Amino acid sequence: MNWINIQTATLRSPQFIGSDPTARGTWLAVLGYCYEQENGGKICGCKDWKDRQWQQICGVTREEIDGSCLLMQWEENDLCVSNYPRETEHEIKAKRAAGRKGGKARSQAKIEAARANGAKHNPSTTQAQPKQPPNEMEKKGKEIEKETEASVPAASSTEQADLPNFPPTATAPPKPKSERDAIKDALAGCGGADPSQIVPSAWSGIGKALADIMAVCPQVTPEEISRRSANYRTHMDSVPLTPFALAKNWALCDKANQHPRAKPVEKLEARFDIF
Repeated sequence: MNWINIQTATLRSPQFIGSDPTARGTWLAVLGYCYEQENGGKICGCKDWKDRQWQQICGVTREEIDGSCLLMQWEENDLCVSNYPRETEHEIKAKRAAGRKGGKARSQAKIEAARANGAKHNPSTTQAQPKQPPNEMEKKGKEIEKETEASVPAASSTEQADLPNFPPTATAPPKPKSERDAIKDALAGCGGADPSQIVPSAWSGIGKALADIMAVCPQVTPEEISRRSANYRTHMDSVPLTPFALAKNWALCDKANQHPRAKPVEKLEARFDIF
């Protein structure tokens, strides 16, 4: 049996109420093993089992078995588990046996029906009739067909050349190249690079920089990119201008730097005039 059916009256019985939680859990574990084995609630010849064997089979220790005397009793070498539904076990076994018998009967009936049906419709089960020799009319018909095939000449190369030459199928004109993205070209060339010479692998990074700019300025134009590029040089005179640098400093380049940093003074070499 694959399930445990415990009546509520069992959980209110004096044996169950009078046992501690450990004994109740031990009884439930052993009861589940008996359900699985369908042994009528009796484990035969288990009194000499060691503690490890009890743990492997039922998941409990021998000490826990001995402490559950209200819910399980020893009969010589056999352990009897109380409140095991023997009637339910007998009923399930009877239904199982009846199902096997019914299945065998149905299978046998299907086999017999298939044999009878095959004997009617399967030509392999019937006796094969001997082949009749071809008559004279069939022989003459086959000879005429062979003579006709031999008399028809094959098409010569000259005849094949006389066939009309159909014009080749017109191919679709090539699709025009898509127009360049003026905004992306403006960003790509902000540092002085020629957008037509940028390698394909670099465009993905330029597109990411443009996406960052459009996230805060959706209506950006090529003129706005050029204006902020000029402002960038007033802030970052020593850092190269690239699409990534412009996107990173987009907010800073909204206005030009009014106080550009002074350029470093060149060192003057000391000169001595000789009079």
